[in-house]
Amino acid sequence: MSTLGSAARAVNGSPPGAGWTRQFTAAEPRLSEMAELYELLGLEVVFGPATPQEGQECVACLEDAAVKTIYTRPRRNQGADGGPRGAP
Repeated sequence: MSTLGSAARAVNGSPPGAGWTRQFTAAEPRLSEMAELYELLGLEVVFGPATPQEGQECVACLEDAAVKTIYTRPRRNQGADGGPRGAP
């Protein structure tokens, strides 16, 4: 990950565990741009390996190490409405 300036982190080897939502697969510069946007929206962001989805015929680009899948989840210090826990 060359230009990642965000708090996003990579998950090595497999997708993250329960509670994470798969968003999409991308390479730079979209990877960093979208990670920053998701974080501004109050989400935690991790990058997982790019894996083919059902029906995808071309997997050659997914073998490129620069292509990652973005996963998000609400930050742990947020309530269900997206605001801080304990907020009125």
